[in-house]
Amino acid sequence: MTVLGISTAIVYIALDTRLGCLDANLAPDSKPQKMIDSVQVLFESFHKLEFGIPIWKYVSTPRWRKFVKASDVIAECV
Repeated sequence: MTVLGISTAIVYIALDTRLGCLDANLAPDSKPQKMIDSVQVLFESFHKLEFGIPIWKYVSTPRWRKFVKASDVIAECV
């Protein structure tokens, strides 16, 4: 089982809802695809924010704004 499959199962158990992320052909503007893309952005941004120089704590950087936007998309989808 893939990480996406495991995370989908966890969300189904925790939130009692299906995300639809395992469908083979998702439209680019569908909620499941937006969530997948946002999770990818979160993982990439988190690594760069946490292991780089923490300028984002004092100044709103483009990476920080991208991270916040991805977090908002996930919150809207769930």
